[in-house]
Amino acid sequence: MGGLKTKENLAERILGMIFSILGTIFLVVALITAVVILPNFTGTESEELYILPIVFGSAGAPFLLVGIGFLIFVGIKNKKKKELMQNGNLIHAMVTGGSEVLNVEVNGRHPWKLECRYEDPFSGDIYLYSSRSIFVDPYLYIGQQIAVYVDRNDPSKYYVDIQSLQQQENVHDFR
Repeated sequence: MGGLKTKENLAERILGMIFSILGTIFLVVALITAVVILPNFTGTESEELYILPIVFGSAGAPFLLVGIGFLIFVGIKNKKKKELMQNGNLIHAMVTGGSEVLNVEVNGRHPWKLECRYEDPFSGDIYLYSSRSIFVDPYLYIGQQIAVYVDRNDPSKYYVDIQSLQQQENVHDFR
């Protein structure tokens, strides 16, 4: 499939793994130092070396906790998305435009969010949705239909399936 490149939560997963690995390494070094190395030293040498497990342990624990936090955050987001896609109402909204996310910048570029509009044919109510951040000009997709999964009980909980645009478009983005 060409079109929009989607790697949802990739940055959070990578950060979670890096922080978890570093935290684990620091904690293992602290444990090895405290259990294996320190008992071999006596006197003033051992008193000076007791700082090593404290430093590595106090650095490793926050790293590990932050890494696990990132991974839990990604897992919860993926679970909510999967649940919406399995149990939510599928509607087809019209892409009406996009808004630039100015508080985020990657490689000198700001991401965009697709703006979507859905009119309920029965009630006439209009619902407005926006996608997650993407790095493709949303104006390429104005007027196209996009799949939106909406919670049956709470329409404020939704997921805009950007990949559904890829199946409709013959856009080949090789950036």
